[in-house]
Amino acid sequence: MTRLECTVKNCMHNNEHCCCVSNICVDGMKAVNEAETRCNSFVEKRDHFSSSIDKEKNPVIDVSCKATNCLYNEQSKCQAGDICICGHGACDCSDTRCGTFKLH
Repeated sequence: MTRLECTVKNCMHNNEHCCCVSNICVDGMKAVNEAETRCNSFVEKRDHFSSSIDKEKNPVIDVSCKATNCLYNEQSKCQAGDICICGHGACDCSDTRCGTFKLH
């Protein structure tokens, strides 16, 4: 499992930089840099969605990874001890990225 810090404040799963789901999926099959990755688990926080504020934070979660060129990807699972999902002002998962991506 990976320690996750999420700075995507506009995601409904974000609660104080922690994710409130048990696992996420990072995409970027052909990525050669972090800008070409994204968090497929992102859901934009909107007024009609319930907030994650009252949901349990998961600082350590399972991270599925489709970024096959990433050093930390082993058999489609992230093996980094810590990762950061970034995306200030994200409106869509394509506005997010894995800040820990490292080309191998």
